[in-house]
Amino acid sequence: MIAQGRVGAQGIAVDAESVYWIDTLSANAAVRKAPKAGGPVTDLVSPGPFISPPAVVYSDLVLAGDRLYWAFNQTEIGGTDVMLFSVPTTGGLSVAVLSESIARIPPPPVDPYIRDLIADATHIYYTTGEGLFRVSRAGGMPEPLVREITAGGQLAQDAQYVYVASSERGALLRISKLNSELTGLTPAEGLSPAPTALDVDEMRVYFRDAASRIRSVPKGGGKFTTLYTEPGEVPLATAITRTLLVRGGHVYFPSSRGLTRIDTNGGGLTVLHESQPSGLAADDRYIYWTAGDVWRACL
Repeated sequence: MIAQGRVGAQGIAVDAESVYWIDTLSANAAVRKAPKAGGPVTDLVSPGPFISPPAVVYSDLVLAGDRLYWAFNQTEIGGTDVMLFSVPTTGGLSVAVLSESIARIPPPPVDPYIRDLIADATHIYYTTGEGLFRVSRAGGMPEPLVREITAGGQLAQDAQYVYVASSERGALLRISKLNSELTGLTPAEGLSPAPTALDVDEMRVYFRDAASRIRSVPKGGGKFTTLYTEPGEVPLATAITRTLLVRGGHVYFPSSRGLTRIDTNGGGLTVLHESQPSGLAADDRYIYWTAGDVWRACL
């Protein structure tokens, strides 16, 4: 265990030295870090009006370079503030990379919440109820990549594409970072229940669907392969945080048994811990997760 008693811990990121998470408790919410082997907890962004007001929904926490990024969705009378913040991993002043006012027009035409975000060398990519967007990591105007899709759940990416779940256009989409070309990855035999968590390796997209199955499909589209099926009716955790992760030939995900690992070919099912992760991250040796407390285990 890296940090104990963090009941509101959500989202997680790691670098060479530290583990980072959002503590969402209304009384003392903050962006925090601790050494990867455990030790003192440090507040990077202390409790304040833009961290811990009532009726707040946070996105995942994303590390890009030496900065952390997270979205903040605050519902108030008359609308919703949707903001994207950044702070150095060493701490300091947090900066608003994006601040949207369209959600204050009642009633909003679509769900304005930022549901998930990922980062590459130049941009932050994020989804709302309106579609997939990106904004420069330095800030500026958001750029729509694909509109009019119901994009929910977790995002994934590689160097060329962003992968997103949609309940309207074939459940699983691949979108070019270069020209926004959209490709549906649904196989010919029919739709899968909409994915709620995604990740990729060199060849395939791995996802958890609304039936709690862990499945994969080639990056260019094709036949689904089912790696794991959850027995019985198990409620799904919200997919705002990263609840599926692929590393080193394994898929990590929460199941009814706890944090679970399975080979990317469907073998070697192992339960690593009884807790239910609300966020996952990894380095080359360990997997890290938030589940009330902040934990790590060998990959």
